[in-house]
Amino acid sequence: MGVTYLFRHRDELVGFITVSMNAILVKQAPDRDDLDWLEGKHPPAVLVGQLGVDNRHRGRYAGVIMCDFVSGLAVDLSEEIGCRYIVLQTSKKNVEYYREKLGFTTMDPNKDTSIMVKRITRMPVDVDE
Repeated sequence: MGVTYLFRHRDELVGFITVSMNAILVKQAPDRDDLDWLEGKHPPAVLVGQLGVDNRHRGRYAGVIMCDFVSGLAVDLSEEIGCRYIVLQTSKKNVEYYREKLGFTTMDPNKDTSIMVKRITRMPVDVDE
């Protein structure tokens, strides 16, 4: 079961994104070297099941903003349930976009696949005391 988030600018629908929980095989992880201790396990992942941007808002970074939102959700989940990755499937023509703009990698770098993964990283926060 997924949750769909709608993104609006003023009263206009800009896009939507549907996310759900999933898992990946350790052997599919792009950084599997530091996951050897999890061999045979399935680290939790947030799955981007659907992502759509209204044609009038394409090229205005709406997709980037929505993916940043999912990254924030994933960081929160990483603290609560150990979620480590974000996974999405895209058309092959968009692979370079997700790789260059958003830091995703293909699940199997040796294959031309449209299933992509990104390791969740928590940004350090400076807090004034």
